[in-house]
Amino acid sequence: MSAEIDSLESEEGAAIVLPSSDLLLPVLHSLTTKNINISMGYPLGRSPLVALLRSVVEMQEAAVEISYEKTERKALRYHWKSVLKLLHQPYLRMLGEARNLPLREIFSELEAIILTGERYISLAELNACLTQAVSAKMPAQQQLTLLPAPTDGQSPAALEESRALLQQAFEFLIGRWEDLSSVADLSTLLMEICDFLITEGGELWQRFPLDGEYLFRLKHSV
Repeated sequence: MSAEIDSLESEEGAAIVLPSSDLLLPVLHSLTTKNINISMGYPLGRSPLVALLRSVVEMQEAAVEISYEKTERKALRYHWKSVLKLLHQPYLRMLGEARNLPLREIFSELEAIILTGERYISLAELNACLTQAVSAKMPAQQQLTLLPAPTDGQSPAALEESRALLQQAFEFLIGRWEDLSSVADLSTLLMEICDFLITEGGELWQRFPLDGEYLFRLKHSV
């Protein structure tokens, strides 16, 4: 479809007719030009944003509370399937593209670590697994020497930046939800999540304007 559109002498007056709104996002993401007008409505409930928030809520609903006998401290732990579902969310995986960070490689390593771990995992344990995943992707020579950093996006600086970004995302999507006590707290958190995604996504939302519109509507209209 993109090739056919590119072959047009002029895009003015060209139209794409879709039989279902389910096709809107795949078609929109496949177009090379974003200077278009969308006349078809698309339910917010089918958006990746709602899918992300739904996975967060489902994690909290299925969480179990454990107590540490020595410290009498309590912590929520999450089923590994719920954690992997969160890690597979498109918005979370897209965050690294704006900074050219190797998040996909880190996610792959992190998933492998989670799959070999316990059935339930806390946020602190997830962050520890993240640190382990980043260390595993660190070039061996960089761990031992002061050789120049590689230029393939997996330099120690890029990997550390990726770890910090994901820890911040986990705090917004897991940690902060554990402390919610009112609807006002929830509203504030949703606004902060929108700000985080908009800021960290940067120019990425110019490529995915409908997704950017979801964030804008949630922040200003819902």
